[in-house]
Amino acid sequence: MTLSGQEFPPGPDILGEKYRQAAEHHLAGRLQDAESFYRQILQADPNHADALHMFGVLAHQLGHFQVAVECLGRAVAVRPHFAEAHYNLGNACKALGMNSRAAESYHQVLLYRGDVPEACFFAGNGFREIGDRDQAVACYRKAIGLNPGFAAALNALGGVLKDQGNTDAALEVYQQALKLQPGDAELLNSLGLIYLENNQLSQAEDTFRQGLLFKPDFPEVLSNLGLVLLEQDKVKEAIEFFERALKLRPDYPEALSNLGAAFQELGFFDSAIDRYTQALELKPDMPEIHSNMGYALQELGRLDAAVEQFQRALAIKPDYPEGLNNLGNVYKQQGRYAAAADVYHQALQLAPAHPEVHANMGALFLEQGQWDQAVAQFQRALNIRSDHPEAHLGLGLYHLLLGDLATGWRYYEWRWKTRNFIHHGQQQPAWRGERMAGQTLLLHCEQGFGDSIQFIRYIPMVREHSQARVVVFCPQPLQRLFATVAGIDYLTAQMENLPVCDCQAPLLSLPYLLGTTLENIPASVPYLVADAWRESFFRDRLQAFPGLKVGITWRGNPRHKNDRHRSMDPSGLVALCDVAGVCLVNLQKDILPQELAVFSGRPNFIDVSGMLHDFADTAAVLANLDLVLAVDTAVVHLAGAMGRRAWVMLPYVPDWRWMQHRDDSPWYPGLKLFRQQVFGSWAGCLERVVAALRLELEA
Repeated sequence: MTLSGQEFPPGPDILGEKYRQAAEHHLAGRLQDAESFYRQILQADPNHADALHMFGVLAHQLGHFQVAVECLGRAVAVRPHFAEAHYNLGNACKALGMNSRAAESYHQVLLYRGDVPEACFFAGNGFREIGDRDQAVACYRKAIGLNPGFAAALNALGGVLKDQGNTDAALEVYQQALKLQPGDAELLNSLGLIYLENNQLSQAEDTFRQGLLFKPDFPEVLSNLGLVLLEQDKVKEAIEFFERALKLRPDYPEALSNLGAAFQELGFFDSAIDRYTQALELKPDMPEIHSNMGYALQELGRLDAAVEQFQRALAIKPDYPEGLNNLGNVYKQQGRYAAAADVYHQALQLAPAHPEVHANMGALFLEQGQWDQAVAQFQRALNIRSDHPEAHLGLGLYHLLLGDLATGWRYYEWRWKTRNFIHHGQQQPAWRGERMAGQTLLLHCEQGFGDSIQFIRYIPMVREHSQARVVVFCPQPLQRLFATVAGIDYLTAQMENLPVCDCQAPLLSLPYLLGTTLENIPASVPYLVADAWRESFFRDRLQAFPGLKVGITWRGNPRHKNDRHRSMDPSGLVALCDVAGVCLVNLQKDILPQELAVFSGRPNFIDVSGMLHDFADTAAVLANLDLVLAVDTAVVHLAGAMGRRAWVMLPYVPDWRWMQHRDDSPWYPGLKLFRQQVFGSWAGCLERVVAALRLELEA
């Protein structure tokens, strides 16, 4: 710290030459030589305040903090009004964790040099370093009061106000500083971060780009501009800026972490984890990187490892609401609802106006069937941030579950803006339900196979409503099956084979675009049929087995976030083998050896899963069955779409399409629903299924 404009105050005349030489060595970085001269001076004059001061500074530089405190303490004892020594004593005390004594030293700076703006500024820095933000703000404001043009103090004040959460005041201060230094890239970076924190993405982008005009090789601004672009879903452009920042500074942990986040957005979770690992090697005490790592691990299904990363983040920064929020999300996914609620509450104690936490609390309540609490949390999130996607989507799921389809579809359109939703990548303008005679409309699948099977029913309605040529883009396992759908002009599973299209719409937006309500669901079946040759092929193989042929599945896609609720252990289905007159036909794909072993020795269990190469094969098997008995998987959608009879076993809180308090489905006339009556327990559900099956055979 220098208040007088001199780096090394002059010593007494008798030792002036030695002090000058010590200063020269010190400034040149020859610290051992400087130390030798300081010791010579202090041997001759133990109370040489300037030598004590600079020897203390040197000791601090070398990491000898206790020696620094002793020397600097002696310096201010000899010369009580020595403001520079008081400031550096405070820094040395801070390094030893002696924050109370550090604060006393910074107060001494103000006592002796409180009329000097630089002194107030340095004292503010000291208070900021020990976490006394209120004192730091007071010091910076005093410095600015003494010198209204003190840009560094304005910048520092803005930073503390931002740390306090007072972003409006910080914004005003940064704008004031920029009037003094309009081309200051550091200030523009600070201002851009405020805009970013306030979700003012357009202003943030403009500000960071302005900063790069003045300083094109500024890694922080390059990385922060990448963050803004990432928030705007401009992922590839964001990656370019992160890589530019890393080219300038390869050991830049924040940019590595941001690059990892970009890879994460693209679904490249392993690449994301690699970048986070590199970042943590450089900066292991950065909670945000641990949190990002945890999120990537969560997406890969490595939930225990994700919990560990979030806990590491919180060990570093206990007052980290985002980390608590992320930990709560993993606990929720693990079904640890009490633990999730606890950490969400902790997050809200730290940040009561955190919309993400309220939205996640709403999702937690929704998953447990606590409707009123769920809606209240979603509304709180929207009161804080009216365009919060997850809160809108949560309300959509709530209304769909309760059968209020018109309201539900409207909210459900927000799914495209949520963080975890996989975008379709189609660039054509969105179809809004208008007529398109003479034009081409692309309809594309989204989410799971079951979703696509359920909503492919809308093709004839779309064809009639739009008057367009209809192109459908679907996953490969559905292509042969969907070839039977009426109204499709061109069907492909290869992106490169798509023709030029004028507009596009995802399948699950069609109910919204066509105004579907509970009363007008297009429930005419069948709208999917099996290929006659394949149907005959499986008939020849199944007719040799006597009894009521019942197709079974017990689990869905393990990557589905609700899979732990909707799937069951196959051992629960063994009781079906004991029902006389039943022949179980396994439709479960990718069956594990331990699952197959459950049915070992059961002559009325037939495994045809090895012959099911796509859903056209599955449809051919279903056409030869008397009944399908399954959990919520694509197989029950296929059975329903074919007009086949199916009994669906549902968790306590099912997916929205099965709604509540009914044992039938308005989407599929041939389906009967068996619901869990106790959260997480299939026992009662299976007992009712077995009883119903016995009645079926007795009829």
